[in-house]
Amino acid sequence: MIRATGAIILLGLLCACAPSDGPSTRSMISSARSNDVPLIDLSARAISAQNQAGMPTLGKAFTGGTYKPGVVRKGDTINVVVFDAGDAGIFTTADSSSLNLGDYTVDDSGHVNLPFVGRVRVADRTINTVQNAITTQLRESAINPFVNVNITRKDADSFAVQGDVASSGVFPLTARGETVLEAIALAGGPTEKPGQTEVKLIRGDKSAAQILTSIYDNPTDNVTMLPGDILLLAPAPHTFIASGALNKKGEIPFSAGTVNLNQAIARAGGLADGRANPRSVFVLRTITAPEARQLGQKVAELIPSGGNIIYRVNLRKSDQVFLADRFMIRDGDQIFVGDAPLAKTGKITQVFSRPPELPSEPSVELP
Repeated sequence: MIRATGAIILLGLLCACAPSDGPSTRSMISSARSNDVPLIDLSARAISAQNQAGMPTLGKAFTGGTYKPGVVRKGDTINVVVFDAGDAGIFTTADSSSLNLGDYTVDDSGHVNLPFVGRVRVADRTINTVQNAITTQLRESAINPFVNVNITRKDADSFAVQGDVASSGVFPLTARGETVLEAIALAGGPTEKPGQTEVKLIRGDKSAAQILTSIYDNPTDNVTMLPGDILLLAPAPHTFIASGALNKKGEIPFSAGTVNLNQAIARAGGLADGRANPRSVFVLRTITAPEARQLGQKVAELIPSGGNIIYRVNLRKSDQVFLADRFMIRDGDQIFVGDAPLAKTGKITQVFSRPPELPSEPSVELP
């Protein structure tokens, strides 16, 4: 949908331009204004906004999660035994000072309902924490209670890896705590190139996705797997569109997060000699509402819910060249390079400077 919207606006912009290899600076500005598309010069602020918006990361979405073996989970069955050190305790008999309350299955809300105690939350707690919680509530009725809790039936703590991996399946978590990359390795690794593979982690009602190469490069995004986690690997081909006064036009594939604007221009064969205007490099992109707000009030007013924006880059300026080195290309970006001011004049000159083509003499058939 985003690409379709961008293509529609691109068509409108190009139709407003004079027929040439690329839009001129003047026509691009005019078309952007008439279509209410923000057009801003590439700046340090734009780079900062891009970096803050960035790509979604697993490390940001899932913070603080560590696997703790021996934790009570929903669906587990626990056995509860109560000891009472007092001679007149409610759990003290002639033969014993303890009472086995029996086995209880943790319900979907994470609770068990115990006699003498009532409803107690036990899910996602260690055995010691559960014992202390039950003991605290028993002190209201027992003299000096002590509680012993054991897990008598436990579904193995596990996670699932699905999608484009060599061997999908369900894998058990061990005490060492497997990470996302280790989970993918257990499934035999991805079937596609890491730069073209998206990893989606689903944890309960929360999910986040990230390109696999980005997880390799950022250890904080290689989060620890938790019981019930699902990893889904899917192909994520990324491309940008190159047009205008570039030597190579069309849709060009790349690995997400690895190509800056200067590199993208190089992949498009570079600026066309004698035709390209280095002052008229444009990048059409779709951004989110938070990123629009970071770019300033004027941008936020034009696209309050996010939308299409055009960045203008002047590669004649050294500071713009350095900024282009930090401006990372995203999937669906469209790069245009306008004609040099004299390019059209040169084309007209070529027409008039060409010698006229004289008709050839009619051939005569020999008898």
